[in-house]
Amino acid sequence: MFFWSLLTFATILFRTFVAASPTLGLSESEFTRKLDKFIHMKDLNDVDEANDMLEFIGSNNLPTGIPWNQFKEVTNQIFECLKAETLRQPACKAFEKIVSVDNNKYFMYNGRRKYDIKPYMYKLLENINEASRYLDQESLLYVYKSVASIIEYGYAGNNLRDHENNYAKSIMSVPNEMIEEVWKAIHNDNTEGVNVLDENQIDKILNILNMYNAAPHYSLFHQHISKNIFDLFSKFIFNKEIVDASGKTEEMMNGFSKFSYSYVINAGQRNLHADGPQKT
Repeated sequence: MFFWSLLTFATILFRTFVAASPTLGLSESEFTRKLDKFIHMKDLNDVDEANDMLEFIGSNNLPTGIPWNQFKEVTNQIFECLKAETLRQPACKAFEKIVSVDNNKYFMYNGRRKYDIKPYMYKLLENINEASRYLDQESLLYVYKSVASIIEYGYAGNNLRDHENNYAKSIMSVPNEMIEEVWKAIHNDNTEGVNVLDENQIDKILNILNMYNAAPHYSLFHQHISKNIFDLFSKFIFNKEIVDASGKTEEMMNGFSKFSYSYVINAGQRNLHADGPQKT
């Protein structure tokens, strides 16, 4: 009995030590120097080195004493890596890892200082809005889920109510703009008698659904969802005359079903609109 109690205590102590340490056998200063090396990498075409650094970040807890500026620079460099297709998977995992720590979420959401006018979250959202233009569906979903978790963390903590609406509006602005572009393109095509959804349009719709599905289970986001997503599916996707040239109709419908189910379950009482929240 004493042996098993001792073993349990030793296991808990070991796990606590591992959680508190960035990685076994590497001091905080060595970890920091490794991050500096990553920050100052100029040639991201050296895929092997960049990949190794991203996997290192994605597999280890950042030291609690890491300077705030270094944390921001590491995050910015990860977004640079997202531009390279060969680095996207490890870059997504690295980003997910560093934003998963509550302490990091707090400072990103609230700012490092108590009265920061524009916390780092604003810069992060700018990076995401840019990256969403070229990310593939899987990477986009990864990034949006990670960012949504930061906003939800701050929202649940009842922090900075003057910022949270800006954050939600900003992250939803990209899929809203994309759905507006798709809506106009399909509408113009159909007024000319063309009843075909080409592969490019389908891929855009799938990207939009991935972004919406990364966020709408958080009630804060619902007031910023464009009604055009429902207009598009009701007017075109359910029209039997519309031909899907890419063969991705089922995938698209599954994405919309997931989105609509989440909306009805979590925020069905809210009104959707194209231009932002309205008081009722």
